[in-house]
Amino acid sequence: MGCLEQVPSRCSGSRPLRPADVAARPYQSEVSAGDSPWRGLAGGRYGALKRAGKSTTLVLFVLLIVGSLLAAWKITGPALAWSNWHDDLGEGMEASQVTGKPVLVLYTADWSKPGHQFKREVLGAPQIVSYLRREYVCVKIDLTDRAGPNQEMASEFGVRAIPTIQIFDARGRPIGSRVGSVSVPEMLKLLETCRAVSG
Repeated sequence: MGCLEQVPSRCSGSRPLRPADVAARPYQSEVSAGDSPWRGLAGGRYGALKRAGKSTTLVLFVLLIVGSLLAAWKITGPALAWSNWHDDLGEGMEASQVTGKPVLVLYTADWSKPGHQFKREVLGAPQIVSYLRREYVCVKIDLTDRAGPNQEMASEFGVRAIPTIQIFDARGRPIGSRVGSVSVPEMLKLLETCRAVSG
């Protein structure tokens, strides 16, 4: 007697189970009516993987956007910070007389590492940028060319190191200076003090 002939003795019904009956109802005892045998996979581990894939895609998208914004600030932020600076002291002094704001003069050079660091970390700080735009006329004197015309002017004003900052009121009188780098809070305090003195 074969295996199929023994099954009917455990089932209700008098007829023996045939191979056609087994093929018609696969996995009937494990899958409830109306369910697909693949449904467990879609809602189980596979569904979790699908949801994790969507979450990962969203996280990657957000990181891409944030990275793009940071890269844009890295490229354009410093350029925007320097966009309202004059390259000529005479122009800066004229603008100061018109606006009544004091003049901040920065002596810098492309070859000066401390100068680059000062511009990036202190003068590029958002609170310094906004304060300078609101309260000062800014002039940047480039001393990269050691034999250039700006060297003579820097010597006349006593500039011996880079970076050097000098602050003048609207009448051209010196009201403050700083040689070398300072912290952002120290720079902000210097700017506020000189602004108050300038009237």
